[in-house]
Amino acid sequence: MKRWLTLKAFIIGKFVFLERLLDLKSIIISYYYSINLTIIMNVASLLSKQSKDVCIINYDKIKWDFYPYNIDFSLNCSPKSEIIVFEAENEREIPKNFRLVTTYKNLKIDGTKIKIDKVDINLYKSRIDDEEYLFRVINGKIEDYEIRDIDKEILNIITSLGNPCNLTDVINISQKKLNLPRDKIREELQFLIQIGKIKIHNKIIELI
Repeated sequence: MKRWLTLKAFIIGKFVFLERLLDLKSIIISYYYSINLTIIMNVASLLSKQSKDVCIINYDKIKWDFYPYNIDFSLNCSPKSEIIVFEAENEREIPKNFRLVTTYKNLKIDGTKIKIDKVDINLYKSRIDDEEYLFRVINGKIEDYEIRDIDKEILNIITSLGNPCNLTDVINISQKKLNLPRDKIREELQFLIQIGKIKIHNKIIELI
């Protein structure tokens, strides 16, 4: 069952995920056109604020209905520009000195490949070098999020019981400690599975 997630509960900062992308030659692999578009717009804005020239290849592929916001940067395609490639369909579209690529294909190019998955209503996750990032899109901005206090408590309970541990024990202890019905605990456990924090097999819970 889908759940509306409380915005306030998830906000931890606005640019952690984006700044991590800028540390790498990033290749975003995603079927979500609007997410890809929002990422390149946000990255281009950050680069511009660092006084860097930005060039977006395939700029003509942008469908502005998916990004009805003002942009705060100018494009300048020169040899010194930071190269962003939007929705690349083949390797020929991508210069060797690219900074960021978005694509729905697994292209054969050197760089850090980052898959974007949707885990809930306007909630996405990605993994970069074994670090997981959760983010949402608010008014055309990528904003980072962390799990809520209730989910942190459940993870702490799992840790205190020993990893891995028994599913029934986790539900019983969480129910008493958090004063919540069993169905709510199961719902939170399912959410933790969706965002890649735990896995459950044969009634055994294991942290990931």
